[in-house]
Amino acid sequence: MRDHEQPQDALCAPEKLVRQVALATREADDKEMCAFTYLRMNPHLFQPDNWRRFVAFVKKMKEGKSADRCWEEVEREAEHFVHVSQPLVQEAAVALMH
Repeated sequence: MRDHEQPQDALCAPEKLVRQVALATREADDKEMCAFTYLRMNPHLFQPDNWRRFVAFVKKMKEGKSADRCWEEVEREAEHFVHVSQPLVQEAAVALMH
């Protein structure tokens, strides 16, 4: 998502939000991040590939800066959670479509 791709009346700036989050994480140093808000939940998020990437993203965020593991390794480990959560994910996707 790019700022210029958003409708003017939406008054949103996704690129600015990403910069703000990145700055906050740099300023946090070794402090632990305890929560974040995901604003764009929609049925596309729950597609298998997207859900796997999202789960890996959350896992990587939880591990913090000290984790020196590659993205592919984190995605492979996230696969178990993706499989276990599949019934709930399908239910959420259906609920968001109605």
